Amino acid sequence: MNDLPAHPVDAAFAERDPFADARAVRELTWSDHPAQRHPWSLAFLAAATLTVAVGAVEIFDSKWAGVAAAVAAAVVFRGFLLKTTFTLDDSGAEARGPLGAHVLSWSEVKRFQHDPAGGTFSTAARPGLWDKLTAMRVSFPHSGARRDVVRFVLPRLSPGTPVVEEEE
Repeated sequence: MNDLPAHPVDAAFAERDPFADARAVRELTWSDHPAQRHPWSLAFLAAATLTVAVGAVEIFDSKWAGVAAAVAAAVVFRGFLLKTTFTLDDSGAEARGPLGAHVLSWSEVKRFQHDPAGGTFSTAARPGLWDKLTAMRVSFPHSGARRDVVRFVLPRLSPGTPVVEEEE
């Protein structure tokens, strides 16, 4: 992950503009692969998927039902299973994985919510089903990344965009 500039910002200027050094950074890029970071969760997901697939075979008496159940689980948990590269720049946010990219411009972001594990760029002003389908979730690769990402994002959001900070 690109760090914010190491050089100190003039104190008087920083008082007038607390995001001055965040604006100097043009792009943040990092990759995350949750399945690699959490092997026990991956093992649990594999066991649960196998159980559901076997159950589908038994219920529907068709091996294709088991295959469909396993494929559905892979699609649902693709964010966990596959490596994703996140890029934040002056134009917006991008999450790029092996199955494609999800791109949002800053003007499309109606709400920004962040917690210790990651941030959510929402295209809906209020939480709901549409929000879950269209929002972009970025995971933070380490504990210090939250501060860097939030400092980068805040000055780029449209004025009045709600920012929700959650602690776990």
